[in-house]
Amino acid sequence: RDSIMAPGGFIHPSNMKSASVVHSGRQLFALQKKFVKSAISPAQWPSTMVPEVAFSGRSNVGKSSLINALVNQKQFARVSKTPGRTQTVNFFDVGSKMHLVDLPGYGFAKAPKPLAENWAESVEVYLRRRAKAQILKNLYVLIDSRRGILEIDLQWFSMLQQEQVP
Repeated sequence: RDSIMAPGGFIHPSNMKSASVVHSGRQLFALQKKFVKSAISPAQWPSTMVPEVAFSGRSNVGKSSLINALVNQKQFARVSKTPGRTQTVNFFDVGSKMHLVDLPGYGFAKAPKPLAENWAESVEVYLRRRAKAQILKNLYVLIDSRRGILEIDLQWFSMLQQEQVP
């Protein structure tokens, strides 16, 4: 009777702090959302200093789909079944309060190897610089549950830890 409904079910009164977090999240994602820009180099990144939350993972793991689910819009971030379609760092504004950042995936991509290596380099530069400038507040690394954590993921985690990416 005293519990409230949340996306994963009911929240018991003893855990109302979580309820307020859910409410805050709903309010945030109810704000106006828009695509800002795609970038391949730091000179193209948005100059605004709003906090950024980025999504990383192997190619085709569902980064763009997760962003679409968060903002409750099916085609907000471009989704493809072909690995390697996200080839730029993509910035999305949420109510002028934060940016969601869709990063190119690492690992297999249906693209020439030199091109995929350029994406990897641009992602590492983005992470390093935005973390150092304290603009990047969180990086979420998605793992494909069907494949589990692979050696390439461990290498990625190692780089993130070395560069102190939040």
